[in-house]
Amino acid sequence: MKKKSERRQAERFDLSLASSVSAEKSDGQQAFFELLTCNIGAGGAFFETRSPLPEGTDVHLDFTLPMDLPDDGEQHFRVMVSGTIIRNEKTGMAVRFNKSYKL
Repeated sequence: MKKKSERRQAERFDLSLASSVSAEKSDGQQAFFELLTCNIGAGGAFFETRSPLPEGTDVHLDFTLPMDLPDDGEQHFRVMVSGTIIRNEKTGMAVRFNKSYKL
């Protein structure tokens, strides 16, 4: 049996990024959360929360990614991506990003 870290296809980075998370509730209304990432990679992220959403929940994420570019100094890129909760734990939840996203 493979360890969880061995199943990842993309490297993860320990970054704490403020993120706006929205999900549709069972009554059709949108729920909004402000959460911090624990780690993030090209394929997904883990968010700290004491109230993780159920596995299979579709979410929309909006966060700003800092980039230190040579000659340009630090730039910030807004990332908007959707994904699905694939795991939840006492300390948070893991989101797998959908393949399409905007920078």
